[in-house]
Amino acid sequence: TDITVVGFDMSDEIRSLIESSDYHASTMLQRQYDMSYRGVGTILDMLEGGTPSVKFEDTGVATVNHATMDDPDIMEVLSHN
Repeated sequence: TDITVVGFDMSDEIRSLIESSDYHASTMLQRQYDMSYRGVGTILDMLEGGTPSVKFEDTGVATVNHATMDDPDIMEVLSHN
């Protein structure tokens, strides 16, 4: 229990580690809905002859841990994942 865990998804296993008081666990949560929505929009624009306005799109990453699990912004991201 003296090991810090950092994950890169929000699986049931990671959620149980974050919720446990026995571990110090965090995960990096991507905004999957935004990634998909913007990606499809870019593809549709390109199919119509457009050029992407940016090369890289930052859709944001949220850090989820025991202290942030109930944060409204985190809850919003989780509701779309």
